[in-house]
Amino acid sequence: MADLPAPEYSRILHIHNSTRTPRRYLILDSDNQTPLYTLTTNSTSLFARKPHMQLYRGPPPTPTTPCIASATFGFFTNTNISLSLSSPSPNSPTATTTTTIKMSSNNKTAGTHSFHSPDLGPLKWKRDGGTHSDLALVDDSGEPLARVQELVDKMAVEGEREWLLEIRSRGVEGRALELVVLGAGVMVENYARRSNDFVGDGNGLFWAKTVESSG
Repeated sequence: MADLPAPEYSRILHIHNSTRTPRRYLILDSDNQTPLYTLTTNSTSLFARKPHMQLYRGPPPTPTTPCIASATFGFFTNTNISLSLSSPSPNSPTATTTTTIKMSSNNKTAGTHSFHSPDLGPLKWKRDGGTHSDLALVDDSGEPLARVQELVDKMAVEGEREWLLEIRSRGVEGRALELVVLGAGVMVENYARRSNDFVGDGNGLFWAKTVESSG
């Protein structure tokens, strides 16, 4: 991953992956116990029930837990991905509105996906190093708002995969943070689907914890 100046703000998420349970992504708070979000993943089959990924607040969802965001991969290619964000309706406290965001890529090898965030404007996930799992989320000026880095040494020692997700802007909070968390999971999942990165039936688990610091 390319070296960058230290940001004025940094929030680090630690993401771990194994293949021992049905694939599920858990984002835990800094105590490594309190769930902030759960990201569930359907089968890697092209014929799996849509949406293919769903984001929930808190611990693993029950049948009545509302989904706050989702992602659907393209049928023949994962270069085009549809994200949906739910938010309270301004006209009714019990209703929700849905915003659809298209992540598109014209170059399969570059691993670049462009989209427009309602809160942050034009954004782009792109490769940020020598591997597909080192990524950066940059704004229209090229300023990195978030970065993803795989810790290869930990994978070799402990038999599991781990990434760091660094949030580098105070503006990435609330709905914008949920979009970044979903996008990071989608990008890792997208590469896994394209490269058959997971063994067996593709089962796995993400554990994540956050540590905040500000300069």
